[in-house]
Amino acid sequence: MGTSLKVSPFNMAPNFINKERTICLLNMEEVGDFNFDSLNHKDIFIQGKIDDSILKIINDCGWNVKFFLLNLYLNSIKFNNIFF
Repeated sequence: MGTSLKVSPFNMAPNFINKERTICLLNMEEVGDFNFDSLNHKDIFIQGKIDDSILKIINDCGWNVKFFLLNLYLNSIKFNNIFF
């Protein structure tokens, strides 16, 4: 995945988000006009590769078992559709 917030027209998307909403940016670097450093601000920046960041969220939320079972289920559907 690339940094789409550097490319027009997607880089204008944050301007259309209600300022009262929380923004969660998962990226290798901070981009856009966000305020992640302020103690009073609710935006979230998770730095790293997207796959690693998603796995960290899954782990932190305690969804490991559900995620594992979902993967088993989706892979079984994929396997069944290919061979049967």
